[in-house]
Amino acid sequence: MSEGVLYVTDSRTSQRYEIPIYRNTVRASSFQAIKAPAAGTNRADQVANGLRLYDPGLKNTAISEYKLTSLDGSMGIMQFWGHNIADFWETADFEDTTHLLLWGRWPTASEKEVLRMGLIKAAQDVPGSVIRVIQAFPRTAPPMQMVIAGLAAYVGENPSSIPANACRNLYHANMPAVDKAIIQTLAAFQVCVGLAACHRAGIPPRPVDINGSFLSNMFLTTGNVDKDTGKPNSKSVYHLQRLWALGADLGHTNNTAAFLLGASTLADPLSCLISALSSGYGIMHFMAAEASIKSLAAIGGKQNVPDSDCESQATRGKALRLRSPSLQNH
Repeated sequence: MSEGVLYVTDSRTSQRYEIPIYRNTVRASSFQAIKAPAAGTNRADQVANGLRLYDPGLKNTAISEYKLTSLDGSMGIMQFWGHNIADFWETADFEDTTHLLLWGRWPTASEKEVLRMGLIKAAQDVPGSVIRVIQAFPRTAPPMQMVIAGLAAYVGENPSSIPANACRNLYHANMPAVDKAIIQTLAAFQVCVGLAACHRAGIPPRPVDINGSFLSNMFLTTGNVDKDTGKPNSKSVYHLQRLWALGADLGHTNNTAAFLLGASTLADPLSCLISALSSGYGIMHFMAAEASIKSLAAIGGKQNVPDSDCESQATRGKALRLRSPSLQNH
């Protein structure tokens, strides 16, 4: 049972209140009706404005009603718009999952091809300033800074795409413009990642393959190809596709919140992406893996770690009590 009524009695006034329970949640605004006389209280407590909820870190607060993804960790079930990920995660391409996430339905063959070609065409139109900006960095510079700078150059090349520069709303409630911007943003990110990887490796930029998928072109443009064939390794593409399907929607993470915060000001999508990447670059977010790899490399090997430390860390480890959808049929 997930719906009902919460009965609250305020000991300060002996008043009784009924607060609706919806999907095992109550609305914080409902508690505003619970008020007490202001006499004899600290004015900063603002008791006359109703009861407030205190939840440091939002540890037990649902900040929005989310309809895109349904997750049951105990059963290992994850659904995107009602589609069980276990039914498609091994076979879906990036274009399939992306279309489902963005437009709420599984694409037809023609819709998938339109999306694939749209991404390729957008990735073929690379402003010269984007290339110059990224290549101006030292080859040893962190790739994230190169990518962010490249994305900023993309925005600067198209001032008409910036609502503040155009002095009007360009995207809010304008879904055709949003759809076009989504394609351009995904392609720009792919291009900047590829340019940064090639610059760091000291190799010429690589164009996208008109017959390739988004993820295969990600490998191609970053120079991650088979030495004999010059093409991306099919197994690597396959595993990245699976990883994308599993992690396509991570909910309200730090960088997602940063993206949405930027979007709430009606900024352009590329600027919102820059905000998200900047927010996620900390070692407490998705750069934790990079920091860990460098730390392990600095250690050099197990022989440099005292046995007592290894045992201590192993003892402290905790396993997540969640079943991965990837293990459903294994």
